Amino acid sequence: MNTDEYERTGRALHADFAETVASILESAISKAGGFRLQQVKSRAKDCGSLRKKLIGRGLQDSQTIEAEIKDLAGCRAIFYTNGDVTRFVRSGLVQENFEVLEVKLHQPAPTVDDAKDLYVSNHFVVRLKPDRLSLTEYSHLAALRCEIQVQTILNHTWAEMAHDIIYKEPEIGSAFGRAAFQLIKDRMKRIAEVYLVPAGHEVQKVATDFQRLVEGKELFDGRALDEVVSAANNNARADALSTFAENVLPLYDDINSVYPEVVWKLVEATRLAKDTASIPIETPFGTLNAKTFDDIVAAVAEVFRQYRYVDIKLTMEALLSLWLLEPSEKGRKALLKLAKALADHQIEVWKKVGPRVQEILVERIAKFGDDELEAYRTLVVAMLESLLGTEVRGTTSSSSAVTLHRGAVVASSRLAELRAVAIAQLKRLFELATTDKDRAFVLQALYKATQHPINVSGSDALALQIMEDCARVIDYWIEIAPRLSLELTQRTEVRVHWLHRAYSALPPLLQGKPEFEAMQAHLIDSAIRFRDAVNANEDYVIYKTLVGFDSVFAPHWEHPPHDYERDKKYRKSLEDQLLERVDEGGAELWFDRLNRYAMTDDTDRATFMTFGSFIHQIAATRPHVAMRFIARLQPPLESFLPAFLKGLGESTARKQAEALMNHWIDTNRYLVEISLYFRSMVPPDHDLFRKLLVRAKEVGDLRSVCNMIIAASDQFEREPGTLIDEILLPAISYLAERGNFDWLHNSMVSWYESKVAMAMELPQAERMLQALARLPEIESSAEQVLGAVAERWPAAVLQYFAERLALERTDAKPTGFNAIPYSIHQLSRPLSAQPDLLLAVARGWYEQYPEHFQFEGGRLIAAVFNGLPPELSERLDRIADEGTTEALEFVLAVLDCMEGVPQIFELVRKVVSMLPADSPLLSDAHSVLMKTSVVRGEFGFAEAYEQKRLAVAPWREDTSEPVRSFATEFVRRMDGEIAAEHRSAEASIAMRKLSYGESIRPMDGATGS
Repeated sequence: MNTDEYERTGRALHADFAETVASILESAISKAGGFRLQQVKSRAKDCGSLRKKLIGRGLQDSQTIEAEIKDLAGCRAIFYTNGDVTRFVRSGLVQENFEVLEVKLHQPAPTVDDAKDLYVSNHFVVRLKPDRLSLTEYSHLAALRCEIQVQTILNHTWAEMAHDIIYKEPEIGSAFGRAAFQLIKDRMKRIAEVYLVPAGHEVQKVATDFQRLVEGKELFDGRALDEVVSAANNNARADALSTFAENVLPLYDDINSVYPEVVWKLVEATRLAKDTASIPIETPFGTLNAKTFDDIVAAVAEVFRQYRYVDIKLTMEALLSLWLLEPSEKGRKALLKLAKALADHQIEVWKKVGPRVQEILVERIAKFGDDELEAYRTLVVAMLESLLGTEVRGTTSSSSAVTLHRGAVVASSRLAELRAVAIAQLKRLFELATTDKDRAFVLQALYKATQHPINVSGSDALALQIMEDCARVIDYWIEIAPRLSLELTQRTEVRVHWLHRAYSALPPLLQGKPEFEAMQAHLIDSAIRFRDAVNANEDYVIYKTLVGFDSVFAPHWEHPPHDYERDKKYRKSLEDQLLERVDEGGAELWFDRLNRYAMTDDTDRATFMTFGSFIHQIAATRPHVAMRFIARLQPPLESFLPAFLKGLGESTARKQAEALMNHWIDTNRYLVEISLYFRSMVPPDHDLFRKLLVRAKEVGDLRSVCNMIIAASDQFEREPGTLIDEILLPAISYLAERGNFDWLHNSMVSWYESKVAMAMELPQAERMLQALARLPEIESSAEQVLGAVAERWPAAVLQYFAERLALERTDAKPTGFNAIPYSIHQLSRPLSAQPDLLLAVARGWYEQYPEHFQFEGGRLIAAVFNGLPPELSERLDRIADEGTTEALEFVLAVLDCMEGVPQIFELVRKVVSMLPADSPLLSDAHSVLMKTSVVRGEFGFAEAYEQKRLAVAPWREDTSEPVRSFATEFVRRMDGEIAAEHRSAEASIAMRKLSYGESIRPMDGATGS
C-alpha cells in the first residue's frame, strides 16, 4: 500500500481497526475494575502527517507503508494518575487481549534539551489474536497493526499540544520566526518541567493519601482498636495491631483525646495475649512461626514509643503495667527500649519544656514504696541511668537525608534537683538489692551521673554540676565500700581511677576558676580515700592481682597513662610475691581464697589469665600443695584442673599426676578437664590420649571428644605420631555420627591453614570429608578445613561437594542443609589453581541437573573465581569453540552466575555468533547480560543498564548477522528498561519529597504526570 491507496481506502480501514482496538481495550479495563480511566481515544493517521513522516524517513515512494509505519492505527488510554498508568501497564490486560508485537516506554532522561524529548508514554504495538480474527466480523482486520499509547490526562494534554505545535513544526525560513518558534518550544519545555511533572506527582500523592484515608476510615468504623483486643489468636492480634498502628492511629485529628482509650485497650490486648495459645501460621510456602505474647508486647511497646510524649504519665503507667505481665527476654528488651526512650533527653522536647519529662518520671519513681521499687527494679535502673545522661539528641529528616543532632543539657536548679533525686533513688535500689548482679547494675547507673557529654561542649555550670554529682557518687562508694564484694570492689576501683585521671588536671578553660579548683581538690581527695579504703583489705589486693584484666595497681595512680609492658611486669612481680607465700602451713587459707576467686563471673577470657598462671605455678613449684588442693576440688575451682595438671606435668609429681588421670579416666571423672590439659601436655602421652578418647566415646561425653580433636590439632606439630588416625579422625567421625560439629566452632583453635589437615594423605582426607558430609552449613571454620585439605587434594574436595549435592536432593538431608556455600574465601586459592578440574567437574554436574546449576556448580565457580579472570575466560572460550549446543549452554550457564561482570560480554558475543536465529539460547544470552551485581542509589539499575547498552551497541556493526540482530533487539529492550527504571526512581523521589512536605523542583521526578 502506498500513500494514495492509504488515502483512498487504507485510512478508513485503519480507523475501523483503531476503533475496534479501543472498544476491546475499554471493555477489558471496565471488566477488570480498579482503574480510574478518563477515556480511550482512537484515530487513523492523518494523511498529511503520514506524508511528512515518510518524507522525513526517505520513504515517500514506499509501496509498503503499512510495514514501515507502526502507528497508522492508534488509540490512547488516558488515566487520571501515574499510579493508574503503572497498575495498568503491570496488569497484563494488553497482553491478555492482543498479540503484542512491540513494547516501548517513552521516558525523558533527567536532563533534556529539546521539548519534544519530554514526551511521556507507554507504547504497545499490537494486532488482533488469531482466535478473534477467526470471527467473521474481525476477519477483514487481519495483519493490521495498532499502536496503543497509555498516558495520564496531564501528559495527554501536553502531548496533544506538542503534537500540534512541535511535531507539526511549520517550515520556517532562516529569516523569519526562528527565534519566536524556539521561544515557544522553550515554553513548552518549561510547562512540562515546572508545572506538568510536579502536578502529576501532586495528583498521585492526593490520590494515594485519599485512598489511605478512605481505608483508614473503614477500619475506624469497623472498630479497628477493638479488633486488637477481641482477636481470636495472637496471629490475628498482631495483624490487627499492625493495621491499627499504620492505618488508623496516624489519622486521628485529636490524638490527645483518644490516647487514654488506645493505651488501656492495647494494655488489655497484651494481657489477653499472654493467655492465648500460639498457633503456627500456615502458608502456601510452608509453616511460619506463630506470633507470641512477646511479639505483641514488642509491637505495643513500639506504638507507645512513637506516641510517648502525648501523655508522659499515661505512657509511664502503661509501661509499668506491661512490665508486671512478666514477658520473657524479648518482651523485656522492647519494654526497656521504651523506658530508655521515655527518659532520654530529646532536643525538640527540651526546646519546649526543658527537663519536664524527666521530672515527671523521677517524681513517679520517688513515690514507689520499697516493694514497688523492687518489682520494677530493672526498668527503673534503666530509666534513671538514661535520664542521668548529659547529652540531648534528636534527628531531623528530609527526603534525602537523616541528620543527627547532639548537644548538652542545660544546667539549672531543676536539672540539679532531678539528678539529685535520681541518685537518691539509685541509692535506695542499692540498699534493697540482694544480689551482686542487681548491685552491679545500680553502680553502673550511678557512674553515668559522673560522665560529661562526649564530643559536645557543655556550659561551665553543667561541668560544675557534673563534678558535684561525681563527688556525691564517690563519697557514696566510700560509704558502701566495706559491703562490696571483691568483684564489685574491683569494678568500682577501676571507675574511681578513671575519674581520678580525668580530674588530675582541669581543662584549660576551667583552670584558675576557684569553684572548679575546689571541686577538683574534693574529687581527687575522695578518689584517694576510696583507693586507700579498699586497698587496706589484703584479701582484695590479692584478688585483684590474680583476677581481672583491668585491675588498678599503684603505678596506675602515680603514672596515669597505661603502659602494657610496665603493667604486665609489675603484676607479675606481685604474682611471684604471692607465690612465695603459698606453703604447707597456709594451704587451707589459699585453698579457700582460690575457691572464692574462681566464683567470679568470667565475662572475658582475660579475666582468669593471671589466676590460671598462678595455679599452674603453684602446681609446678609446690606439687605437694597442689595435690592437696586437687583432692578437695569442687566447682567452680575444678574447671582450673587443666592448669593444675599442666603444672604437675612440669614438676616432680608428673608420675603421680598421670596415675591420677588414669584413675579418673577409669572412674569417668574430670574427662573434660583432662582433655583440655592434653592441648598443652609436654610431651604428649599418646597412650593416655587413646584411653581418654575410648572412655569419652563409651560414656557419650561429646565435649571431651571435641576437646580431643582440638588437642590432636595442637599437638600435631610437636609430635604427630599417630594422632591423625588414632585420635583426630575417630573423634571427628564419632561426633559426625551424632550430628555434632562443635569442634569446628571452638574458639580455642583456628583451622586456618591447619597443619594437621594439610598433612593428611588422601585416604585420611577422604575420611575427614566423609565425616563432614552432613554438615548443614559450610561456614568459615568448615571452609578453612576444606581449604587446607584442598591444597593437596582438590579433587577430593570437589567430590565432597558432589556428594553433598546428591544428599541435598534427598529427603535425608539435615534441617537447614546447604550443599554449596554462598561465598568462598579459603577454598578460592586451591580450587582456582585447578580451573580445568573445576570446570570438568562442574560440567558433569550441569549435564546431570542443568536446572539446578545456578545454585550448584555455577555458584561454586563464581564464588571460587569471584569474577571472570583470564584463566577462566580462556577455558570457557575453548569450550565454546566445541560449537555444540551442550557446550554453548554450559558456557552461558557459567556466565549467568557471574552477575553481569564486564568481562562476560565478549564471550557472550562469541556464543551469539554461533547460534541460529531461532535458538532458545539467545534468550539465555540476553538473561546473562541482564544480570547485575550490587547497584547504588535510586538510579543504580538505570546506570547499570546504560553501561550494558553501551557495551552491546557496537555489536550492531559486527560482521556476524546473528550478533547484529541480537544487539539491535538487546539495545531496544535496554532503552525500555532504562526508561522504566528512570520513571520508577523519579516517581519514588518525588513521592518521598511530597511526603516530607518538600516542593518538587524541575525534573526532580521527571515523569509520570
